[in-house]
Amino acid sequence: MQTLFLRPGIYVAALGDDLVSLDIDAGDYSCLLGVGGAVPPSGQDGRIDLAEDEVAELLLEARIAASQPGGDARVDLPPRAIASCWRTENALITVKDQRRFVRAYLSAAPRFWRAHFSGLLAAARCARCGGPQDPTTALRHDAQVFDQLSPFAPFHGECLFRAFVLLAYLRLEGRDATWVFGVRTYPFQAHCWLQVGDVVLNDAVERICAYTPILAV
Repeated sequence: MQTLFLRPGIYVAALGDDLVSLDIDAGDYSCLLGVGGAVPPSGQDGRIDLAEDEVAELLLEARIAASQPGGDARVDLPPRAIASCWRTENALITVKDQRRFVRAYLSAAPRFWRAHFSGLLAAARCARCGGPQDPTTALRHDAQVFDQLSPFAPFHGECLFRAFVLLAYLRLEGRDATWVFGVRTYPFQAHCWLQVGDVVLNDAVERICAYTPILAV
């Protein structure tokens, strides 16, 4: 048995026999073939207890892991999503909702365009409001309002942009959510969404269940 620790900023997910890693500082994903089944889930300190020395050597050579802890504070991955409030009903939109949407967009969009991937994650962590993470009626309503107002924004963006702005929108009202990043292989794809408990806020369960979570913010 050999104990290693994920390097700072490195996150991994086992997909069958493949091990996908994410380097948030570089903003890059990579994949090691044939070792996924031999790499157990890491602890909150990035600790990995490996039974096979050959696998440990591969992780060290790939600079995924090190022999000493890196000191990263890691957020537990959320439970598997079983429900979604995305496009389940039409929400009644008020003037207050519209104004909050504009405030969130004008605040988040410039930060998104200026920041590197790691900077976005750091901003999301620092701005955490500590609000309750329960799929309340108010939070579901917020997600539905945001989805209905988004087509009127000048730039819609991909999942990364939409999740970042939605997070800002929720936090203006003292609500919060977990930003989840997932991966799949053959072909490789990465995706992200917001989740509260086992409820997805801005995507369909059928879509995100095809992805294995690798990082939660």
